[in-house]
Amino acid sequence: MADILFTPCVEREIDSMEPIITRFPLDILKSGNFTKVPMMVGNNDKEGIYSVARDFGTSVKEVDTADLTKNDLVFPSEADKNRTAQEIRQFYFSSGEEELVMNMVDLYSDLHFKFPMYVETNLFSQAMEEPIFYYFFKYSGYMNLAKFSSNNAGVVGASHGDEVFYTHRSYILPYPERWLENVMRKRMLTMWTNFAKYSDPTPVTSELLPVKWLSSRDSNPSALVIDNLFSIATLWDESAMRFWNDIYNKYRRRNYGFSNIKDCIHKIADCNDTSNINLLDPE
Repeated sequence: MADILFTPCVEREIDSMEPIITRFPLDILKSGNFTKVPMMVGNNDKEGIYSVARDFGTSVKEVDTADLTKNDLVFPSEADKNRTAQEIRQFYFSSGEEELVMNMVDLYSDLHFKFPMYVETNLFSQAMEEPIFYYFFKYSGYMNLAKFSSNNAGVVGASHGDEVFYTHRSYILPYPERWLENVMRKRMLTMWTNFAKYSDPTPVTSELLPVKWLSSRDSNPSALVIDNLFSIATLWDESAMRFWNDIYNKYRRRNYGFSNIKDCIHKIADCNDTSNINLLDPE
């Protein structure tokens, strides 16, 4: 979230005003002093489609891999920085220029969505006993409107935001929604409302929902894969997640937060030290 301007922030103490956020999220997680409730979290398989279209359009000419992580990673030397940038380039762009757009989609998806969500899920599972239901949405249907709006309708998979159109009404469709994707919409709505009512998206299996959605625990991190056929997948089994986990465990910025708006613009303030927090080290 380092590149996003309007994000939650730790509030200053103001007389006669009761603050809501008084500590950094990682500090709150470390303390265990937060309201523990069942959670439903997840990501889509091609999250980066929308972002790549926004940043590059329909073609990617050149990629500065060092620039992509400049706000998140701190390197002890220029050599470490250059070596890591080269490792990222080799991991994602070794197939050649003809695949640059989709390679960039994969990089954005992993770096900005999948890896942070995997880490967050792991941290919460260590901090509480309540169930965490993780989904991996990869369904390509007629209501993947975020993907369509980015001029990537031919790409198989789901962009950032595509799953929302299967759970919420959209007024930008030119025809009645009841004509489209009735089965997937019913599946999604049933799971989401089941979770709201029972803290379990699949309290019982059925013809509509034939796969039991198991909660993801630290000892068995898993996700429900939402596609034409539902299935269960193990988190952290992708080489990309291990790749980013290694990089962030070595070089992630360990001081975070800004003491004032001037620091926000010009430099990082040494507000908090998270050097004793390790990301998941999957076996």
